[in-house]
Amino acid sequence: MAVAGIGVESVQADLGTGLFRQTIGRFFLGVSHAHWPWYYLETLPVDLFPWTLFLPWVLVSVWARRRDANVRFLLAWIVPAFIFFSICIGKRGLYLLPIFPPMTILVAHSMLQLIDSDRATWRKRTALAWAILPLALVAAPFAIRQTEYADAWAPSFYALPILGALAAAHALYIALATPAAGVHRAIATHVIAIEFAIALLILPAANPHLSAREFCAPMRALNNARVPYDLYSVGMSREEYIYYSERPHTPLLTDVLPLVIPPDEPNVNPIELQIRAKKIVGRAVENVPIADPNNVTPRERKLIEDAIHDALDKEGVSAPLREAFGLAVIDATSALDKATEAGTPALAMMNSKDYRWLLGFVNHIEYYRVIDAGSVGSRNVVLLANPPMLEALAGIGAVPDIGRIHVESPR
Repeated sequence: MAVAGIGVESVQADLGTGLFRQTIGRFFLGVSHAHWPWYYLETLPVDLFPWTLFLPWVLVSVWARRRDANVRFLLAWIVPAFIFFSICIGKRGLYLLPIFPPMTILVAHSMLQLIDSDRATWRKRTALAWAILPLALVAAPFAIRQTEYADAWAPSFYALPILGALAAAHALYIALATPAAGVHRAIATHVIAIEFAIALLILPAANPHLSAREFCAPMRALNNARVPYDLYSVGMSREEYIYYSERPHTPLLTDVLPLVIPPDEPNVNPIELQIRAKKIVGRAVENVPIADPNNVTPRERKLIEDAIHDALDKEGVSAPLREAFGLAVIDATSALDKATEAGTPALAMMNSKDYRWLLGFVNHIEYYRVIDAGSVGSRNVVLLANPPMLEALAGIGAVPDIGRIHVESPR
């Protein structure tokens, strides 16, 4: 029996795999976005900004009202969920969205209590703290010119230092010349004005450097020409690449690797080893020079392999564990080799840092040519094509200028 040409057994297997990966896998194995337990203690203040400035008072206020039934109800909503998602190995900021409504109520109520009280010192300190933060915007247009986004600079960027200086001056006036009873309204007004300026003036100029749209242009060209091909995403899997390439991709090297731990090292956790080893090898090859990413010399490959070996050895990763990690990486990326062997046009997207260290493990990546490289947001990314794909691109008149490609070291 088949459904639309797909076997029921296959559908059931895919469903079971998906359910396992998205539940047990994310919670216990950290198959995606694995972070330490204190991750949300670092990200939550950023997500709550600028109301993070009121958190010291919120904590004092909530503790003073801890026996209030309404406060207990909100805490019963917030605390268990926060602990649950902190224990979960896989973490993303959006996972905490369910606790934002009760947190908003607690912050708003505590903040209004502060505004209506006679505690002018608390309010003035909050206003002074806010007066300092917008000053960072004064340096923004000049700092951008010193980054890889220098080409995105436009005269409209001067709106940021102007707004930042005005917000800082207004906050300073509130802190020094008034009881600061309107500090919450001032902060809200400043943030809204700055966000409107960013949305209307800054993002349109920066979008070509932040968006994956241009990077995914070859995929859209192939789709429009109805060229059949495989698309892989190695070491990353993000929705924006699916949206702009207008087709799904097959993620490789994003799940838990099937590491075969040697019997004489029973205390090694394969998940921790994978996370640790990827960080070690990524750092190890950052500064290894690659003159031409499409013609990696034996000397360059030897430098990469030696850097990886030395780094893993220095960090106490034994030879058997290094071999187990290498074999698992080769197996996880074998689809790239199989596509080339079958003569199937294939593209592979990956971070440049992953491309560098994979050169030390995966020989069949040499068959792929880097046809594009650049920044997408905070990532340096590369797009690789196998020989059948290069022929397919030539067939639709989209021959990449691979001679201009330079793979940057990861930031």
